Parts: sequence; C-alpha cells; structure tokens
Amino acid sequence: AGTGIEELIALEMSRQ
Repeated sequence: AGTGIEELIALEMSRQ
C-alpha cells in the first residue's frame, strides 16, 4: 500500500 503493491497483488490474482 503506497507504491501500488496492493494493485499488483490484485492483478496477479486476477491473472491466475
């Protein structure tokens, strides 16, 4: 949270 980590995690989960 702050550098877009949460967004990255959500994207990775959606990709899988």
